[in-house]
Amino acid sequence: MSEHNYTRGSRFPETSWTQVRLAGGQDTRALDTLCRMYWAPLYAFARRHEMAPAEAEDVTQGFFAHVLQDETLKNADSEKGRMRSYLLGAMKRFISNWRRAEMTTKRGGKLQRVDFDTSEVESVCARQGDGLSPEAFFERRWAVALLDHALKDLEEEHLKIGKGSQFAMLSEFLLVHGKDAQHAEVAEKLGMSEGTVRVAVHRLRKRFRERVREHVAITVGTAADVDDELRHLMSLYGN
Repeated sequence: MSEHNYTRGSRFPETSWTQVRLAGGQDTRALDTLCRMYWAPLYAFARRHEMAPAEAEDVTQGFFAHVLQDETLKNADSEKGRMRSYLLGAMKRFISNWRRAEMTTKRGGKLQRVDFDTSEVESVCARQGDGLSPEAFFERRWAVALLDHALKDLEEEHLKIGKGSQFAMLSEFLLVHGKDAQHAEVAEKLGMSEGTVRVAVHRLRKRFRERVREHVAITVGTAADVDDELRHLMSLYGN
């Protein structure tokens, strides 16, 4: 995915660092984007710290409330590193304070809670419970979350042009088990020639790479960091 330079548009895109500062100013849309991208990796990190599911959920909710209530987000500096590293460091400090002070977070409260489903993360915790440090587990879940967001964006693109059903079938070729998908079978279901399906899959993979690159670009401080972060992402996803 690192074969292309970031050339979509004439400037580096507005980054998640921009969203962070907006969230620090109580911009609800930016906050929602930030939370939904990072809640699963942060929740997984808390679980690997030997927290029960209920406590891990409260810690994650409390973390988002904490970084918004003080000046942490407003003062975040994109030049100091990548978004994932910044949030992981902040979460480590928060958990340390949480445990030291025996903090508790009331459900509800002043800020709106992030509505998320922990079932998928819990199933992964059960399968990958051994051999991964909390930091490694966080990064693995970050990679999955980023690719999943890129895939959902791609799905929305196709839904807007009335090709949702086609995407549902062709997207099989983008997944881990995509090598097992058969072009001929998909072509028959779609009423297309096998050659046309192969071309469509090639274009879909290219567009998926572009969407992944765009998502990576908004998690780093400069355009120069994109390729390095892409390589890191794929090393995590491939393990």
